[in-house]
Amino acid sequence: MFLLLLAYLAFLSLALPDGMLGVAWPSMRISLDEPLDALGWLLPFAVGSYLASAALADRLVARLGLGRLLALSTFGTAAALVGTGLAPAFWVTIAASVLHGLSSGAIDASLNSHAARTFTPTAINVMHACYGIGAALSPLLVTGIVVADRSWRWAYLIVAGLQLGIAIAFLASASRWPAPPPASASGGPVAGLRAPRRVAVLGVVAVGVQSAFESSLSLWCFVFLTQGAGVPTATAGLAVSGYWVALCATRLLIGPVADRVGPWPVQRVAAGCLVIFAALLVPGLPLLAVIAVIGLGIAAAPLYPLLMLTTRDRANRVDRVVGLQTVASGLGAVILPGLLGMIIEGSPGHFAMIMAGMAGLVLLLQVGLLIMTETRVNDRMS
Repeated sequence: MFLLLLAYLAFLSLALPDGMLGVAWPSMRISLDEPLDALGWLLPFAVGSYLASAALADRLVARLGLGRLLALSTFGTAAALVGTGLAPAFWVTIAASVLHGLSSGAIDASLNSHAARTFTPTAINVMHACYGIGAALSPLLVTGIVVADRSWRWAYLIVAGLQLGIAIAFLASASRWPAPPPASASGGPVAGLRAPRRVAVLGVVAVGVQSAFESSLSLWCFVFLTQGAGVPTATAGLAVSGYWVALCATRLLIGPVADRVGPWPVQRVAAGCLVIFAALLVPGLPLLAVIAVIGLGIAAAPLYPLLMLTTRDRANRVDRVVGLQTVASGLGAVILPGLLGMIIEGSPGHFAMIMAGMAGLVLLLQVGLLIMTETRVNDRMS
């Protein structure tokens, strides 16, 4: 139970820096004497180091052990946050972002791999709900500090202190974290049957598409609601908050259902609901659009965690495949929102068509994964 709670706390704290940067940057760039668009130089270093670390996480776990890797990486995130909080110049924040990306990528991939091998649907959904809670709390922390006429640096130093405490807990419990099983024994419920590579590849694509959908929706739905659907600004802001509340609450509540009926039926129903709610994103119909955004939070909630969990149903090398899925998730979260911003700049209504198409793709990928996984199980039983 202690390790489970520590994993929850680690995922919550992992989200805190991600949610702080956007709110802190206007104050940061004044302190560092940088233009507003300098943030564009910071993000590629952070994302690139995160992706590299996530891709190598399985090898790092094999060399260091899961507990030691988590401890070392969390010490790394704490050091990166201290570096940012004390940065005298912009280049220091860039160096700190590289260290933070390397550390957080290893934590994200290794904890998801551990969860895919050992967690129940309830446990993995709660873990990912903790990330959402952390992402929601950190902007409030920065805002409160700035409104209190304190420096933005205090927010980074406070979160660094939390990370340091978690790192010490990881270090103290390092020997209690289980080692990953050999590749030949890590195939979950269908271990013993070599998984076709195409099943693993399809899972990687599905995770990337799901991440791209969620990131695009959370980033651009406010623009669509206000400029495409005619929703008043205040109502649109509440709708976006409602999306995050729905996402986190559903993840906290859906686990027992998935425990009882299994993750695959929940994924099928959720993907179907995703298509239905995406179809309600109709330009010029404000009430339907608000319902759609909140409904999409409910529908999307279990898909990403359960895609990670069911890796053990479709892959022999669970840790390796989860690392690749984490990379795909990061790429999806960066590429599609950027492209979507260029597409909808002149016509926000295009957002609705693209999101509906993406929801349909999510459903097709879910069906494809289900068919291929069931075929694998049937082949083993015959």
